Amino acid sequence: RLGEPYHDTRGRGGNPFSKAHKTACNRISLSGFRFHDWRHHWAHWFLKTGGDIRTLQELGGWKTLDQVRKYAAVDPEYAAKQLARMA
Repeated sequence: RLGEPYHDTRGRGGNPFSKAHKTACNRISLSGFRFHDWRHHWAHWFLKTGGDIRTLQELGGWKTLDQVRKYAAVDPEYAAKQLARMA
């Protein structure tokens, strides 16, 4: 919010990302969205906007494609649209 990068403050009393996540969710009255859900959201949108699964694996730090698939599940409607584009 101050235009400065986050610093790792876990050793001094807290994780700035947890606080930012909580603040963002409170501002839009969103409940049940865990901090970890951002990783799923990012992986899904990376693929949906044209990213490939191998690059996603590298950027996300996953060791196996099975791990990537758990995070980046593509909804069936989007998959059907992609298949239709190829026809």
